[in-house]
Amino acid sequence: MENRDCQLLDVANDIQKMFESFNFRSKLNTHVEEQICNFYRTALIYLDTKRDGDMLKFLFTKVTSVNFMARFQGIRNKKSLQNCLLTLLGKLDKFATAIKHLDEKKDLVNLALNEKRGFFCPRENSGIIINHTFPEGN
Repeated sequence: MENRDCQLLDVANDIQKMFESFNFRSKLNTHVEEQICNFYRTALIYLDTKRDGDMLKFLFTKVTSVNFMARFQGIRNKKSLQNCLLTLLGKLDKFATAIKHLDEKKDLVNLALNEKRGFFCPRENSGIIINHTFPEGN
């Protein structure tokens, strides 16, 4: 019998070795540092709220790493960045859930209002169709 799993694992290992030999993370960090070094601190000051600054730190930390961002910002204690990652992930999940529930409520309210107005007539076979009569023209 043919062992297909072995070939897939070999391909996965080869890809991992390519990324390690390419040193992808190091090159990404260098690129980020070169591109934003001059205006990163100014951008943090420009942002209005602590939440906005934390979001910017969160995004860059997510793309690079906690170690890189701590070194980049000149911070010795990495706990502030780690806490930023943990708290914002939870807050973003809660926010996404709240938005989803609002959209679902909005859809239900709109559907109920349109059914009351007679715009939609649910049918078993064809789903929802528009129930509208047009005036006869001459």
